[in-house]
Amino acid sequence: MKHSKPKLSQQKGFTLLEAMVAMVVFSVGLLGLGALQMAGMANNQSSLYQSIAAHLAYDMSDRIRSNAAGKNSNFYDQLTGVPIVTLCNSNCSSKQIADTDHFRWGTDIRNMLPGGTGTVLGDGAEFTITVMWDAARNGAAGTGCNPAVATDLKCLRIFVRP
Repeated sequence: MKHSKPKLSQQKGFTLLEAMVAMVVFSVGLLGLGALQMAGMANNQSSLYQSIAAHLAYDMSDRIRSNAAGKNSNFYDQLTGVPIVTLCNSNCSSKQIADTDHFRWGTDIRNMLPGGTGTVLGDGAEFTITVMWDAARNGAAGTGCNPAVATDLKCLRIFVRP
């Protein structure tokens, strides 16, 4: 049995309907691809901030290690906020080095992380270094690290014994 082509007069817009359905399927696919791209970019930004926070936390632990006299004198035990200091570049006391470390570290956090801040709490032997930032960029300014509280910041905390 031989199949014959339908005559032109028998094709009443079926091809146009197929083209429209194909366009809808293609459009939905492109929208999904765009959403996937946006989610990927958001995750990349979050990973970048996590990496910067880890770098900054370990930077402070290295600063504490390099100033043994300042660590032993408890100059790193309660660092919060950013002190206003005259930076010391040579012939510095251990206190001046600790103040300069605190100032530079706090400045780096503020410059590299949105809403960034940091604290160092210690007892001369063990230190808790916390780096906090506004991961959602929603103006969060809390002082806690609870992800369930919208006003709290995202935190990275390390414990060191320099």
